[in-house]
Amino acid sequence: MEKMSTCIMTYNEEENIVDCINSVKEFSDEILVVDSFSTDKTVEIVKNMGARVILQKFLGYAEQRQFAINNAKYNWIFCLDADERASKELTEKILELKKNNFLDYQGFYVNRRNYYMGKWIKYGGWYPEKRIRLFNRNYGRSIGVNPHDKIEMKENAKIGDLNLDIIHFPYKDLTHHLEVINRYSTIAAKEKVNRGEKVTFLNLIFNPAFKFFKAYILKKGFLMGKMGFIHATMGAFSVFMKYLKTLEMQNGKSEKS
Repeated sequence: MEKMSTCIMTYNEEENIVDCINSVKEFSDEILVVDSFSTDKTVEIVKNMGARVILQKFLGYAEQRQFAINNAKYNWIFCLDADERASKELTEKILELKKNNFLDYQGFYVNRRNYYMGKWIKYGGWYPEKRIRLFNRNYGRSIGVNPHDKIEMKENAKIGDLNLDIIHFPYKDLTHHLEVINRYSTIAAKEKVNRGEKVTFLNLIFNPAFKFFKAYILKKGFLMGKMGFIHATMGAFSVFMKYLKTLEMQNGKSEKS
């Protein structure tokens, strides 16, 4: 039977990490947690649960995940964030795949099912939100532009679609959602400035508007009623803040030069 490592990145995740680890114990031959020097009890909890911990200063989202992948014991990797859980159906499927040497595939897509403000989000672009999370590291690597990352597979890799769910609890409440938007929009703005990407006032007008239109109309967010409207509005606000902060940074940079 093939062996595999589950890789989890953490920073102050004491509220999430127990459920996260418990959801992958059944199919993981190793659970590796790469922690960015948490100041809460995350590391203590992880060690008590029998997982391996590596402390690593945060390198960036794609870079930190690749660091975890590189330091795993086994070639087959399952990537999970601390606020995610492997569903029972996905667990059963992974156990079956291990017994059959992953059916000669090198990677698999899974769905990500998001729970937000007491509701499962079915539309608005949040489901099925397919991502490669189970893969052979000889064929895949973590790439992306902060604060986002994804697994990129080699052209010759055979990739399947399990069509089963990772369960995601992205925000504790509205206040937490706004905190995340503030943090991520700052990171994204810095990335744009560092890459020399020019942003204009038109981006501030049209990009958030299109984000709302895409989520609410094209991705059928309206089918969720008021929840769909809230989700689309928060998405548009996130884009607005990203471009507003980029403009602020660009202006500050030009004034100094």
